[in-house]
Amino acid sequence: MKGFHFRLESVLSLRRHKEEMRQTRLAQSLRSLEAEKNRLESIENNLKMGLARLAANVQPGELDIGAIGLESSYLQHMEAELREQRKRVEAWERQVAEDIDALLKASRDRKALEKLKESWKTAFLREATRKEQNGAEEIAMTRYLINQGAEVD
Repeated sequence: MKGFHFRLESVLSLRRHKEEMRQTRLAQSLRSLEAEKNRLESIENNLKMGLARLAANVQPGELDIGAIGLESSYLQHMEAELREQRKRVEAWERQVAEDIDALLKASRDRKALEKLKESWKTAFLREATRKEQNGAEEIAMTRYLINQGAEVD
């Protein structure tokens, strides 16, 4: 008797591959998001240090207008960079969410096909067992009839 062969094995293989690709893409997106968050933190720290330097230049007594102007210009630049970096972080957060959704869908698709495979395999084994039992019953009946015929002679 032949063994079980799942006719959709190639489709299942493709779905497994697709799921692996989605896992890889999610991992890459998570790494990129983490890098962008680290960059955001760095910009925030630079902005805090710039504010501290500006506050140090605005002490009572002599004011260094040139230093205040440079620091103010630097802070404006850092605030603009901070806004842009926040947008990049939000974009990567959206990408990660999309990648998670895609991975979950790919996983559901693969699991559905694996469940179908198991269902077909169970049906195949049930049918094979039934045929085997029928064959065994036929052999037993044939032996019985042969033995009955031998005793009648």
